Parts: sequence; C-alpha cells; structure tokens
Amino acid sequence: MEFEETDYILGIWFGERKGEHNYLVTAKRDEDGYWSVQIRFRQFVDTKAFGSQDPKSFAGFKTKTPWLPEEKVKAQCDSLFGVAKTMFGFTFTEYVEIKGDVHKFMFKLAMTDWGNMKILSKEQAKDFEKDGTIPEV
Repeated sequence: MEFEETDYILGIWFGERKGEHNYLVTAKRDEDGYWSVQIRFRQFVDTKAFGSQDPKSFAGFKTKTPWLPEEKVKAQCDSLFGVAKTMFGFTFTEYVEIKGDVHKFMFKLAMTDWGNMKILSKEQAKDFEKDGTIPEV
C-alpha cells in the first residue's frame, strides 16, 4: 500500500483468523478529493517482512466523484469489511480511526498489536537487513 504525504487517511479496518490469514482495508483521500480504498489479503502469517512464503493479494478502487462525505465512505468500507468478516470467519477485528495525514497513520498503527511497527536497535536492524526476519521485541 502506498501513501503520499498529502493524503488524508480516514481509517484502517483489520481482521484476522488467528494464525491463518488476515485482511486490511484503508481509505484515503488525495489532494484532489478522490477517495481510494485499498485492500490487502494475507494468506499466511509469518515473521518475515520480505521473501517469505506468504502470498498476499492487493485490490483497490477509486471514487468517480470527488469530495464524498467521510460518513458515506466509512459506511461503504464498514459494509465491505462486514462481508469479508463473514466470508473469512475472522476471530479478531478492529477499526482504527485516523482522520489525518500519513504521520498520524504511522503513529496510530504503531499502537496496534497487529501493525508490525517495531522500534529496532541498530543490531536488530542490521540483522533484519541481512535476512528479512523481524526480531521479537
């Protein structure tokens, strides 16, 4: 998923069936007022950020009309996420409201257990660069 400095991020929807797969939805508005919804489905969960046997699929769409109200976009994302929750049998779900820029997004994501945002020591960062394994922190 890609974010621009000028994006306004509405929120993140996260769901998972523990140890099996997870699903992430983000909604963002660009500087021209168009909303984009990005969906990421992760089939297996492991601790490698890159080069793992962890196929992921991505999808997304953009609104045809600019400046749709946030409430309408959130309602549509809630509905989309509800279908995925039923389809995949999530045992854990969470909505994280952002309503801000990419910096607020990173801050809020770092507060979740599932966001995989970790502060690494220099030694841990070097190990990560070698083999892509995320260390336990």
